[in-house]
Amino acid sequence: MITENADKCRALLFSVIRQALLDHRAAIRASQHELPEYRRSKKLPHPTRSEILAHALQKEPALWIRSTERGEMSFEWCCEQVGIDPDWIRLRMNSNELLGRLSDVYK
Repeated sequence: MITENADKCRALLFSVIRQALLDHRAAIRASQHELPEYRRSKKLPHPTRSEILAHALQKEPALWIRSTERGEMSFEWCCEQVGIDPDWIRLRMNSNELLGRLSDVYK
């Protein structure tokens, strides 16, 4: 019973991490629309991919993922509970294939 509850808790924390990554991907997509519109209105050149990513990295999902805080429910704490290296995720958080690879890690 205790092991079953622990597994359910780990699965929930894994879902929290996955949702943060989905939200980060959504922030990248939003930045791909917001930033060009803003720059066009200011008669500035179209943003580069790096500028779009930099814009998305200022949003809440990326701030949580990139935080090095270690308290309960922090990104690092959640990763520790499910046995995933937070730096592994951080290095790949802007990758299109990360979510599929993350699902393979947590089986």
